Amino acid sequence: LENLYAAYVDAQKALAADQTVSETAAQSIARAAQVLIAQKGLSPQLLPLVKTVAEKAEHLHHLDLKAARENFKPISHAVLKLASQVRGESPRATFIHFYCPMVEGGGGDWIQVDELLVNPYFGSQMLHCGEKVAELPKPEEVTQQSSNQHDHAHDAD
Repeated sequence: LENLYAAYVDAQKALAADQTVSETAAQSIARAAQVLIAQKGLSPQLLPLVKTVAEKAEHLHHLDLKAARENFKPISHAVLKLASQVRGESPRATFIHFYCPMVEGGGGDWIQVDELLVNPYFGSQMLHCGEKVAELPKPEEVTQQSSNQHDHAHDAD
């Protein structure tokens, strides 16, 4: 999962920089998704998301910028849903969910690891268009926050 997320972030950054997705990033996304499908360790609810990612990413590097951004949208939706529900064994970063209301047809969501919003759907045309929706913390951060809240609850006793 973390390999999938890292490759996704590479693609997101490339599109935000008005660059087509590299073959390495596209193939890394597709390969990581295919490995997850083959391992059969994902819950049945998450499997369609990973299949979407594998299908849409496979030829992402062959597309021009406009088509790559269109194909990125379903990949991004699937990765966002995955990341909000499951992370790998060694999560590398907290993800930040951003949304751009200007994306045609709606659904201008994506995740990135940097606080500075860089829009993959418009790049330099509207690089900072959008808003931060939420942070998706690494699992140990969630556990730590929960135990801190639990500790504070006992302090009140």
